[in-house]
Amino acid sequence: MPPAIITTDLPPTLTFLSNPISCYFNAAPPYNNVALGTLLFTPPRQTPRLLLLQRAGGMDPHAFSDFWQIPSGSPKPSDPTMLHALARIIFAQTGLRLQSVVTMSGIEIESASVEIGNAQRMRMLFMVEVAELGPMQLDNSPFGKDFGYGSQGLDVDSVPIALNLGKHRQYLWSREEDLKEFINSGLYPIEERTQYRMMLEAFVFHNQNLAYLDSLNQQSQGAASSHAFHV
Repeated sequence: MPPAIITTDLPPTLTFLSNPISCYFNAAPPYNNVALGTLLFTPPRQTPRLLLLQRAGGMDPHAFSDFWQIPSGSPKPSDPTMLHALARIIFAQTGLRLQSVVTMSGIEIESASVEIGNAQRMRMLFMVEVAELGPMQLDNSPFGKDFGYGSQGLDVDSVPIALNLGKHRQYLWSREEDLKEFINSGLYPIEERTQYRMMLEAFVFHNQNLAYLDSLNQQSQGAASSHAFHV
């Protein structure tokens, strides 16, 4: 069983994640057929990298063996809320503990296909924080999160990732350039390359947010130096 969610604090735009899970299962398509993806980036002051997992695949031709993906899955009726579903998915696939959800960074409606039960599916991607990597948001940031540089010296390659080897064979802290290579390789169907493009959009958003946080940090340091000078 996954650990309890560390915090249920959510930005105002994401309070729907705390709705009872029955709200989704009782909704009309595609809202009752949801896939959740989690975007976990390296801490600030490090070269931005995104955690990807390589699917184990197998004999199923629809399993996309060796495909690199973010931790993802679907809610279950036993999940009290979508927030609990996100925490369960992250812990089951990586062993990491969800600390907070920063923002929803992408959404798409997938056409009906054999792979998703011949029904439309709604895929939602969320940028998240986990306890093992520490917070990444700054007070007064667009998301109103507390921020600390306490994790800036953390080597993410030393953080243990507990894979479910039945689903994933290895993990990678991917650079933006790696994702671009995946897209241009032509190895994956169009629908899967669309997910890579959504991940690239998340990289752009993440980089913009880091630049904003750095500017606020520099302003704060400048104000502190000014006060110290005048004392």
